Amino acid sequence: MRKLFTLLMLAIIVSFTFDAGAQTGPWQWSHPTPQGNTLRYVKYWDANNWYAIGYVGTFMKTSNAGTTWTLNNLAGVKYGLSGQRNTMYDAHFFNQSTGIAVGSGSTADYEYHSGIVRTTNGGTTWDSVTVAPFTTGTIYQVYFTNALTGYVVGTITPKLFRTNDGGLTWNGITEGVKFFV
Repeated sequence: MRKLFTLLMLAIIVSFTFDAGAQTGPWQWSHPTPQGNTLRYVKYWDANNWYAIGYVGTFMKTSNAGTTWTLNNLAGVKYGLSGQRNTMYDAHFFNQSTGIAVGSGSTADYEYHSGIVRTTNGGTTWDSVTVAPFTTGTIYQVYFTNALTGYVVGTITPKLFRTNDGGLTWNGITEGVKFFV
């Protein structure tokens, strides 16, 4: 009986050891698939190609009408020290490679995170862009009037920012703007 107990305890210890090592890789959703974060924006390119963004840095794309999805859960910029990514609320894509996404940001982080990110490789990587001045807050919408001029609005101060270089840099607009709640 003692040998059986020792063997059982050894099996339990070994199984915990292997389980702990299995958690070092990238996380994957088991259910629901392909992921379970809230999505806030969908871009329909054609019958087969779609993009979606959402909470906690979720970026997804499909090239076969949604049968399979490529998931990037590291879209957006780091939010705080946890390694979690910022929540994205809206986006504008110029083409299937280049786009802007907007969401939560904070100047209190150990790095400067504006809440506006840009991709030039179809969502594989995202980079933070320069926003001046920026305070902690959330950007909820982005709108471009042409390939160079765009606007974002949110809870930041000032509430409205403009770009004239396709989203590489953003400047706050304080003169002549009134918001009604």
